[in-house]
Amino acid sequence: MKLSCIGLRTLIMTILALVFLFACKEKQSEADLKDIDFYLGSESVALTGDAITLDVHDLEIYDVEYHKDKSYQAFLFDDVLKAVFGQEVSSDRWNSVSFVALDGYNAVIDKDFFGQGDAFLIFHDKEYPEWEAIPDHGNETAAPYYLVWTEKEKIPQNGYSWPWGISEIALVNMAEEYTHATPDSGNVSTEVFAGYKLFMRRCNSCHSLGGQGGYIGPDLNEPMNILEYRTEEMVRMFITEPSSFRRGRMPDFKDLTSTEVDQLIGYLTYLKDEKNAPS
Repeated sequence: MKLSCIGLRTLIMTILALVFLFACKEKQSEADLKDIDFYLGSESVALTGDAITLDVHDLEIYDVEYHKDKSYQAFLFDDVLKAVFGQEVSSDRWNSVSFVALDGYNAVIDKDFFGQGDAFLIFHDKEYPEWEAIPDHGNETAAPYYLVWTEKEKIPQNGYSWPWGISEIALVNMAEEYTHATPDSGNVSTEVFAGYKLFMRRCNSCHSLGGQGGYIGPDLNEPMNILEYRTEEMVRMFITEPSSFRRGRMPDFKDLTSTEVDQLIGYLTYLKDEKNAPS
């Protein structure tokens, strides 16, 4: 009788262990990341060998793009970076992560923003398997991949972009990647460098400078700098409230302070003067 009890207990423990292992396995997925092109700087990173296996996370978040609560399945973005780039993630050479979307949006996010376990790469909308259209964007959806943040303060207004429709991810060095936009911090005023950092957080996603950056909106420095064909007063007004000028995709930036607008104007003025300076 004693042996049979031990045998029964062993059988139960074995079954529980198998159930646990099966449950853990269900929480993993072969990450088919073939829809994304990965780069180290300008060099392509090929995904070779066995499929990448990553933990799958179920998320319930307030989505700042959809303006409501949403349910998703996602990979922890830190896991994606490690799986794709390996030790390069820790290299001091790469200070930013660039995300290029199908529509030309190009978000560049400081690499130090990651590593906190609160950035996720969405691959499945649980309520809308075919993906829900994003408000005010016609039939556009967040597919195939969408970066979100779970901490409430990590929103676009605070420099944390939520790029969707992601088709390309790269580890980049800002000075190397954005040669036409990056000033020498030792040779410019504090205001100009602050304007550069702000532009990269809030404007570069849609606007390029000398052909480098997003291409949803116009290039703001070539062939003409915007301050060469718009007055400074008009540019200031347009930055904070473009909707008062015309209908379009550019959102209002009423959260920007007057000091921040001064910084952006100072940076754009610097670019204009540098472009027109005798070589």
